[in-house]
Amino acid sequence: MKTDAFTVSLALLGTLVIPNPSSLLRAATGTLTNTDGRQFEGDMTVVDPAAIRLEVAAGAGTVSYLFRKDKIQSIDFFDAEQIEEGLEALSHGQYEAAVEVLKPVHRQRSPFFRLYPLESLAEPSLALGEAYFQTGRFIEAVGVAGTLLGVDFAEERMHSKANQLMLRSFFKLERWEETEILAKRWCENHNPAEDSALGWWILGEARLATEDWKAARWISLLPITFSSQYPKPYLEQCYPVVIQSWLSEGNPKKALRAYREFLGRKLPWPEEKAALRTSMEEMLGEQDQALAPSSSEPTLEIPQGRPEMDLNLPLESVRKITAKTEISETP
Repeated sequence: MKTDAFTVSLALLGTLVIPNPSSLLRAATGTLTNTDGRQFEGDMTVVDPAAIRLEVAAGAGTVSYLFRKDKIQSIDFFDAEQIEEGLEALSHGQYEAAVEVLKPVHRQRSPFFRLYPLESLAEPSLALGEAYFQTGRFIEAVGVAGTLLGVDFAEERMHSKANQLMLRSFFKLERWEETEILAKRWCENHNPAEDSALGWWILGEARLATEDWKAARWISLLPITFSSQYPKPYLEQCYPVVIQSWLSEGNPKKALRAYREFLGRKLPWPEEKAALRTSMEEMLGEQDQALAPSSSEPTLEIPQGRPEMDLNLPLESVRKITAKTEISETP
C-alpha cells in the first residue's frame, strides 16, 4: 500500500522531482559508528543504496572510508541545534524561519532515508513540509511528502502524516481530480467515526467544486452523523460544505437548520468561510425577527414618577367631585 501511494502521488503531481544521482552525493557532517564500536567523524555521503563514504580530516588532507550498511551500527548528524531552532519556530507560527532552518537539514538527511528508514531521522522533514504548507508553498510540501512516502518506514505514522500533508496540499492547489483520488483513498482507509474528518471534508469540497451538491452533502454529513460530543479535527470544516450544498440547491431552510446545529456544538467557524457565515447570520436574524411575537394593540403608557396628592383642595372642588361621584353611581 505504501509503494502504491507513493507511485500514484508521483503520477498525479507530474512536477514532483525525484532526487537525481548528483543530489544524492550531497555530504552531511556527522559521526558514523561501525559494528566494532569505533566512531568516525567527518562528511558522510550515500554512494549507493547500501553504502556510505565518509571523509575524515587527516593533517592537511582527508582520508576516505567506505562502509557497507551491514558494517554500520549508527549514524548521527551535527544538526541538533538547527532542528531545535526550526521546531521552536514552527511551534510559534514563525513558518518562514522554520523553512530557512529546516530546509538544509532535509537536504542533508533525505539521501539517508532509504538506507536507514527511521522515523526519528525523518521527523525534521515532516516539520519542513508543514512549514512549506503554512507559507503557501504547496508544491514544495507535496515534494517533501512524496519523499517520505517513498521510504519504507517501519511504523505507519510517518506515512499517515505524509499522506495528510499531500492531500491538504493538493486541495490548496485546487487540483480537483488529484484531490478527489487521494481523498477517496483516505476515506477508504478510515472510518467516519474515527478521530479525524480530514478526508471526508476535502472530498466534500472536491464535489462542491464540480457542483455535485448532493454528493458533497452526503459525504460531509458522514463524520457529522457519527461524531460524538467531543471535537475532532476538521469536523468544523464539514458544516460549511453541508450548508453550501443546501444553499446551492435552493433550500435555505435546511441550510439554516444545519447552521443552528453548528452553533449548538460551539465549534470554531473556518476563517476562509467568513462570507458564508455572514450570509447565515443575516438569514438567522431575519428568521428570528419573523418568528418574534407581535401585537397590533397599542402599548400602555404609564406616567413616570410618583403621583402627587393635593391635600389642599378648595371646598367647592370637593363638593363638585363628591356630587359627580354620587350622580354616576345612581341607578
